[in-house]
Amino acid sequence: RARGGGADAARTAAAARARSGQATSKLWRSRTATTTATATTKMIMNMKQAAILIALVGTASAFSAKAPKTAAKGLKVPAFASGRWGAPTQKKEESDRPASEAVPFLTRPEALDSLPRVLPGDYGFDPLGLASTPENLLNYRDAEIKHGRIAMLAALGWPISELLDGKLAKMFHLTDIIAQNYGKAPSILNGGLEKVPVGFWLVALGFTAAIEARQSEIITAADKAGKRSSYLPGDFGFDPLNVFPKDEAARKKFLDAETNNGRLAMLAIVGFAVQEAFTHIAVIKETPGFFGGL
Repeated sequence: RARGGGADAARTAAAARARSGQATSKLWRSRTATTTATATTKMIMNMKQAAILIALVGTASAFSAKAPKTAAKGLKVPAFASGRWGAPTQKKEESDRPASEAVPFLTRPEALDSLPRVLPGDYGFDPLGLASTPENLLNYRDAEIKHGRIAMLAALGWPISELLDGKLAKMFHLTDIIAQNYGKAPSILNGGLEKVPVGFWLVALGFTAAIEARQSEIITAADKAGKRSSYLPGDFGFDPLNVFPKDEAARKKFLDAETNNGRLAMLAIVGFAVQEAFTHIAVIKETPGFFGGL
């Protein structure tokens, strides 16, 4: 019994030492984890402080004036500002160029000044440098004017079609395309374009071809006369109501308004299409304050 009691005491002591060792190990692991977490937290805080400092320095340098470059480089004449594009213009150093009106912390793109006049709606915005030459500038502006005009018509026609298509279809005994498309205007995202009569597409295609042919004639004539730089993008000689002002200042205001409204309409029509595609609710029902009484 004495030997048995001694064995039991030995086992109890061994178990106590094991538990003590486990507790010590847990405490060590806990302290190690705490130390690691503290070090990681300090490192993250230091990284955040460094990032904030870099951002502040970068922001300050973006808004501060750049140091002038050496005068040895002088002024250069860009190759694209010659020939049919008008008299050559001197290229200013980057630090001498004015700030962009649209993006004040960027300089005004030089290509926007490559023509002998300022185009309507010019706010110095071309951060990607797409209008790298006068020809690109006029081509992009032509495309912008065309898309802006189409978008203005579409931004007006989209809600009107949802409001009146059913009434007009009933009046003329035609198919109500909007009703078949769950009250939404046909579009690429909404679907329903296959329901639009083929005659509409033929008329639209013919009208577009006539516009493109007319523009090609005007540009070709300007090129032959060496007056391409005086060509006004979007000018097809079409003004049957004689609404284009005669005064130069009024003309500028008129053209600025058309360009800006076209840009706004392009954003609007994209918003119409995306909104209806994701919510499956017609524009006129999303804004009953505008269309509820119609």
